[in-house]
Amino acid sequence: MTVSAVVHKYYSRKVLFSVENKNYSLDNNLLCLRTECGEYQFKIGGEIGQGDAERIATVMIAEMEKANKTFDGQNKPNPYVKLLLANLNLADRYVRLRNRYDELLKAHESLKIPPGDSVVDVPASLESIPLKTDEEKPTACQDDDISGLTLEFEPCAFPLPIPEIRDTPRPEPDLKEPEKNTVQTPASPGFLVTQVLDTLKKAREGQSKPVETPENEVKITNPVRLDSAKPADKPFCRENLQNSGDGAYRLPSLDFLEKGGEETVVDHEAIRRDAELLEQKLGYFGIKGEIMEVLPGPVITTFEYKPAPGIKISKIVSLADDLALALSALSIRIVAPIPGKDVIGIEIPNPAMCVVPFRDVVGASAFSETKSPAPICLGKDIIGKPVVVGLERMPHLLIAGATGTGKSVALNAMICSILYKSSPDQVKFIMIDPKRIELSLFNDIPHLITPVITDMKKANIALQWVVREMEQRYEKLALLHVRNIEQYNKKVRTTDLSQMDLSDMDEEFTPFPYIVVIIDELADLMMTASKDIEFSLTRIAQMARAAGIHLILATQRPSVDVLTGIIKANFPTRISFQVSSKTDSRTIIDANGAETLLGRGDMLFVPPGTARLKRVHGTYLSERELSAITSFVKAQGTPQYIMDVTMEKEEPQHTMAFDDDEYDEKYQQALDLVMSTRQASISGVQRALRIGYNRAARIIDLMEKQGVVAPSDGVRPRQVIGFIE
Repeated sequence: MTVSAVVHKYYSRKVLFSVENKNYSLDNNLLCLRTECGEYQFKIGGEIGQGDAERIATVMIAEMEKANKTFDGQNKPNPYVKLLLANLNLADRYVRLRNRYDELLKAHESLKIPPGDSVVDVPASLESIPLKTDEEKPTACQDDDISGLTLEFEPCAFPLPIPEIRDTPRPEPDLKEPEKNTVQTPASPGFLVTQVLDTLKKAREGQSKPVETPENEVKITNPVRLDSAKPADKPFCRENLQNSGDGAYRLPSLDFLEKGGEETVVDHEAIRRDAELLEQKLGYFGIKGEIMEVLPGPVITTFEYKPAPGIKISKIVSLADDLALALSALSIRIVAPIPGKDVIGIEIPNPAMCVVPFRDVVGASAFSETKSPAPICLGKDIIGKPVVVGLERMPHLLIAGATGTGKSVALNAMICSILYKSSPDQVKFIMIDPKRIELSLFNDIPHLITPVITDMKKANIALQWVVREMEQRYEKLALLHVRNIEQYNKKVRTTDLSQMDLSDMDEEFTPFPYIVVIIDELADLMMTASKDIEFSLTRIAQMARAAGIHLILATQRPSVDVLTGIIKANFPTRISFQVSSKTDSRTIIDANGAETLLGRGDMLFVPPGTARLKRVHGTYLSERELSAITSFVKAQGTPQYIMDVTMEKEEPQHTMAFDDDEYDEKYQQALDLVMSTRQASISGVQRALRIGYNRAARIIDLMEKQGVVAPSDGVRPRQVIGFIE
């Protein structure tokens, strides 16, 4: 069926339009509202009659009546509705249908909404509910009431691009519950019927009065409701049981974690008041626009503001402090513009900021369904959606922020996220804790390769061991002709390696565990041996991803001497907690905004593969929860330490031929560099080790003396020969 319509004018987000109902035809089961500005279609389940089209139009009229725009103070139709009713020729049906709620309710119950579809499946006919037009005299306006009526109308688009406040309808006892996964759009007849029936029923039973729609309405999106993961007492799947030295490793239970509080409560009146105040305050400075949508969250509420044409974004950004003063807010962050939208985000702290429990994130389906062996639970985004990212996608993470902003709590939550997902055979840790107290609770967990390192000299040795481990892994990957740790582990588990020619390797091929190196305070480590540390971190960050080795670095001093350009270039994934200045914010995430965060785990996250900032509210893990988790994990077995990790490497035999006055302490690092790159040049050693030209030249001469590199051949590069035992 096709219904031609012309939109004339709208009031309070309601449309006045006229419809021709004399000529009907079935048009591919689509009920079309063709306007001067476009066309909108509803899918029809089967053939419908004239009464069905009239019923849909009548419901639209009733929707306008709810907004108190239909009648004036004398309870007489105003001229706009007179024109509408006259064009529809439904005056008699309209007046009597207003008092026949029971029949309208039955008509609503006969509407069936297909699951997952946004269109309405209208029944074959609604003529089974007779209106008995012949028994009652029409009491609506007659043709002479509108004779000579001349009005000028302004065309407008349909459906209107104007947001609406739509509270979630509460189910009534005698109304039929909609099917699950049912979606109704604001423009669909089913949605209009639902709204009208809800209002009429409350008014009829005296529960509430029809509420007048405010002049300036905004769309308020309800916070995300978390879906529950598998019950804590449900038996673990077989893939979650890993063989260890003491038997099967069991993942920690959710019973160790405290249950979250109630869902985020949205104060619609306060949100409307803040929206009006924002528009008013911006208007004082000559900025015109409107609030399009509001996104309430557990910690902040985001107002999406669309400025009028010709307004510069920079002018709005400069008013952050003025808006914070007007709203009595701690701080306001302005996202200009929101990526992928034509609006500006104004983030305002909630009066009561909710804590994000660790259980709410680790117990969500986003965590339980991830296939990553090292998932990181960051927290919830601005609308309450859990944020879980696989560490292998990052592949390295840099965390910075002022003291007391939540770095250590976030680091503990990241470690526990991996403990809740992987066994010691899957993931190993190397933890470096210069402050000696932050990571002490994780001592003796079976996932550790070495005890928590607190000596900075041993920390440097451990990073050098990681570099050697990375090189050894790459040698095995090359022998099996695979490109990364996933392919290597799969081939080792499923392929008979005895049939391959691996006589050059003495070691047997076993699956590699992922290695996560965690450094709690990078600044203290850089103060002891900055060049050596930076060299090791750079090599690991550049090459270790395919070998299954990942870095998590945290620091509270985001200065350029700590976060050097080389380190930042190899850590594209970063997290910034609250900092004291815009300079520190730019040092960490290359953008302003971290100085306006609220602390207590509030962070800006740079996701992997993109430079767009994402605001996340970090999870909270109490000392009691952390102690319960670590105690359970420690009871699963004892750690199998590798003592070589923190032991100084003995000098190779060929170094004994050096005289005391010619051996250089940087020689071994230069030798490792030359052997790994197969290139020997004075300038290359000078740049890599950050030493002078003369010192680099002496090291190259020593390599030539020991037979590692060939003598210089003019402008050609030296040939790398190899070690001489």
